[in-house]
Amino acid sequence: MQPRALPAIAGLSVELGIATQRHDGLPKIVHAMATAAGNGAAAEEVDLLRVHVDTALHHVLAQYPRVDPALLLNCMLLAATERSVTGDPIAANYHFAWFRELDSRR
Repeated sequence: MQPRALPAIAGLSVELGIATQRHDGLPKIVHAMATAAGNGAAAEEVDLLRVHVDTALHHVLAQYPRVDPALLLNCMLLAATERSVTGDPIAANYHFAWFRELDSRR
């Protein structure tokens, strides 16, 4: 895979909503925001989502090089959701593509 040179995932918002619902360990707000990504979100909700992204990233970096795969998958879903909610479909697609790739290897 080349960074940001991935084919667009058809129905990304639907796929992201399904993945956030099925994946354990995510805060409940993540699924709600993923399913409503195209409808906008309150600034406070986006800020809270970013706190969850930053926290997950901190935990991934603290565990490096022996990162818990479930935590890494959560980080990818959080990042994809945050980018989708903030209107960056390229980055959302990128993070979700990595989620799918890593999840398929488990």
